[in-house]
Amino acid sequence: MIITHKQADLDAVASSIALKHFLVSIEGLSKNDITVVYPEGISKEVEESFKKCGIYHLFDYVNDVDEKLLRESSLIILDTASETQLPEKFISIINNKGEALLIDHHYSNTLKKIVNNYYWDTEAASLSEIVAELYSEEDLHIDISTALVLGILADTGRFSRGSHRTFSVMGKLTKFNNYETVKKCLPVSREDRSIRIARLKALQRMAIEIYEEAIIVATYVSSFESEIADFLIRIGSDASIVISPKNNEFRVMLKFRDELKEELKERILRTVEKILASRSAGHRDFAVIVVKRKIGKNEAQKIISEIRRELHLQGP
Repeated sequence: MIITHKQADLDAVASSIALKHFLVSIEGLSKNDITVVYPEGISKEVEESFKKCGIYHLFDYVNDVDEKLLRESSLIILDTASETQLPEKFISIINNKGEALLIDHHYSNTLKKIVNNYYWDTEAASLSEIVAELYSEEDLHIDISTALVLGILADTGRFSRGSHRTFSVMGKLTKFNNYETVKKCLPVSREDRSIRIARLKALQRMAIEIYEEAIIVATYVSSFESEIADFLIRIGSDASIVISPKNNEFRVMLKFRDELKEELKERILRTVEKILASRSAGHRDFAVIVVKRKIGKNEAQKIISEIRRELHLQGP
C-alpha cells in the first residue's frame, strides 16, 4: 500500500503513480495487490494538470481504506514529513505496527521516528526526482515521464529550487515528451479578488522587525497562507511567518529568502517550534507547522508578540 500526505499535491501524486508503475512493470508485482491512498483526496491543481496533459487515466486511488487492510498491508509512505499530514487513524496503525517504509525529501521530517525503515534524501528537490532515478531510460513510459516532469516542476517552483541532479533527471525524462507542452499543463495563478483581499489584510495585521540583518514579517490570515508568505518575501522580507486559523487547528507557514544565512533560518524556525511546542515539516527555504487546536485572531496576535519577544527583536 502506497500512502501520501493529505490533499496530495502534484509531487506526491506523480511519485506515487510512478512508484506503483515501477513496482508492477519492473519488479513484477501484481497491479491489483498495490493500493494507492491519497487521504482526503487530491488537490484541484493535480486534476487540472493531469487533464491538460492527457494523463488523467493514470489515476487509480482511494481516499480511505479499511483499518483491517491497513494493518495487514506493507506500507510505503511517500512525501510526508510529519504526523499531522496523515489522518490520526493512519498514525495509530503505523505506531502499533511499527513497520512501514518512509520515502521523503523534506529538510525536516518527524515521521521517521515512528517507522522502522526510511529513505530520507534532503538533497533531492522533489520526491518525483527520487522516483525518477529508479528508472532506466529503457523502462520509462511517456505518460509516467510526463507525470514526473509535472511533479518536479511543481515542487521546485519551476526550478527556483533545484540542483544539477534535478536537471540531470529532467534531461532523462524530457526525452519522452515535449517540455514546453508539459509546462503549459501546470495551473496558472489567478489574481482573483479573494487573494488580493487576503494580501491587504495580511499587510494591515503584520508586524515588521529586524533581527540581526534579517527583516522578519509576521502576520495572520484565514486562508492563502502559502501565497501570502511568498508575497511577503517578494515585497522585501527575509523571513515571513504567516499564521492561519482553521476549523480545529491552525497552521504556521514560514518562508525564507534564499540569501538569508542558514544559521538564521534555523534559529528563527526553532524559536517558532519552541513557542508552539510542535515540529515543522518542509524544505530549507520554507516550512509549515500544524497545531491541533483552535485559535482566534487575538491568540494569533499573541503568538506573533511571543515570537518577537523570544527572538529579542528590535524594531527598525
